[in-house]
Amino acid sequence: MSNAYPATAAGFDCDILTRLCRTVDQQAEVIGFSVVGGQAFGDGANKVSTAGRAELDLTFADGTMRRTVIKLCRPDIALQPLYRNEVAFYLLARPGLEVEAPQCLGAEFDEMSGTFALALEDLRVRGARFANVMSPVSLQELYALLDQLAMLHARYWQSSELTGRLAAIRPHTEGELHRFFMVLDAVPALVTSEIRTEQFKREIVEAIGTNDSGLYDAVLRTQHYQSSLDYTLCHGDCHIGNTYLLPDGGGLLDWQLTAWGRYIHDVTYLIITALAVEQRREVERDLISYYLDRLAHHGVTDGPDLDEAWYEHRLAANWCLYIGWLTTPITHYGWEISVCNIIRLATAVADLDSVALAKELPSAPSVI
Repeated sequence: MSNAYPATAAGFDCDILTRLCRTVDQQAEVIGFSVVGGQAFGDGANKVSTAGRAELDLTFADGTMRRTVIKLCRPDIALQPLYRNEVAFYLLARPGLEVEAPQCLGAEFDEMSGTFALALEDLRVRGARFANVMSPVSLQELYALLDQLAMLHARYWQSSELTGRLAAIRPHTEGELHRFFMVLDAVPALVTSEIRTEQFKREIVEAIGTNDSGLYDAVLRTQHYQSSLDYTLCHGDCHIGNTYLLPDGGGLLDWQLTAWGRYIHDVTYLIITALAVEQRREVERDLISYYLDRLAHHGVTDGPDLDEAWYEHRLAANWCLYIGWLTTPITHYGWEISVCNIIRLATAVADLDSVALAKELPSAPSVI
């Protein structure tokens, strides 16, 4: 029997909301709700990429009320690996995790229908500000976000839990999410199409002296190389737009690409997208050094040194450009956010000589 979740707020009722909340609290009972907002793909807001949003005020039988943001599946494209993965994070890894991330009120992926719903606290109640490449981020705010990554990575550094109770979350180089992004007729075909049809993407890639196949090969080689190194749980998609800033710190949003792999995957993506090109050039090595200090502070005694981390930072930039933003249509986030992200990432790949560096690595097996 299918327990399909609606794609818009209009499809909810108290029974569906109760079922959703009982995935976290078996005693939960929603007795009333009101819709206070939301966003759907194609509504002109340029804020919806892989999931819609429904903003609801929930009333529970115990008398409590919660302002809730519910992530909903997009009905127009198949993104089930992302939905299944984020539900796994919130149900398996989020409980007890001290990292600043939204509290989950309910999460479920329905296998039969391929739909999902993820009910999260509305972070605006706590005064959260949502950053992106168009908004300034201070170094102090970036330090706070890097500290959150260090806490996350230290918690699961070489942890047996990743192959045990968290086994539903797969490595960067295995499983359906890896195939989704790396099988040639999947996301790489979309990247190729984007480069061919969007002139600014094509000319930026040409300007840094590479192409779609060169970037794909660089990502594949880098991931294969990283698979033999120390691993941890990674956010997986840690660009600045997947973070939030609080009066006393910051946190991490949108865990759809969470995977276990190499720490630098998160650190590199955050640094490059958070800072304008010139500032990034001036401080990126110092920021990596700060992250390593915080990693040690949070208990990792066998972490990399700065030279090792810098080498891996140079390699990691390839994924950030190729999968991170060349694959993203302008309709998802609008012109300015899309272009600014790609300029920051492409410039970093050129500055760090990332594609050429990856070519020095052994060839990687094909993804099938």
